[in-house]
Amino acid sequence: MPGAETHDRIALYAAGALIVPGYLTLRYGLGDAPEAAYSGTMLLIGAHLFGSWLLSPDLDLDSKIDDRWGPFRPIWVPYMRLIPHRHFLSHSGISGILRLVYLYLVIVGILAVLGFGAYLLNVDVAYHITLTNWLWDTLRSGSRPAILLIAGVVISDLVHVISDRIDTRRKRMFGRRRKSGRR
Repeated sequence: MPGAETHDRIALYAAGALIVPGYLTLRYGLGDAPEAAYSGTMLLIGAHLFGSWLLSPDLDLDSKIDDRWGPFRPIWVPYMRLIPHRHFLSHSGISGILRLVYLYLVIVGILAVLGFGAYLLNVDVAYHITLTNWLWDTLRSGSRPAILLIAGVVISDLVHVISDRIDTRRKRMFGRRRKSGRR
């Protein structure tokens, strides 16, 4: 399994590799205007890097990845306890969506607690409801930015899982050759 620095480099190379196909798909495949294709490509790449560096499948380890969250690291402790490393829920290629949903639930939970506190103070604030309604409407309408955000996170997950599998296979191949060479 590659280390965090190797995964970071792979994520940068993959981001660079996404530029041309992302733009061409949006511009000519989906018929976006040049400006929309450019901003959509940047959103896709940004979501890929966010997924790679902050929502990595290795987030379930006590590692450099979860340290990147700084003072917000504790929000990932329940996730780290619930999802074992290399489990299907952690390394499936689409598990980035699970981490996005988890992050969303944490944010909504925090906003709900703040909203309840505001309610106790007779202040009418319901940010958690506003966020949930906006997100639901955005996803239901098939909004291009929402799709690109999810696609970028899924791509980051796939790149990570594929690089893990390639590295594991490489180590097994060279390990077997070395052992068979000693006989």
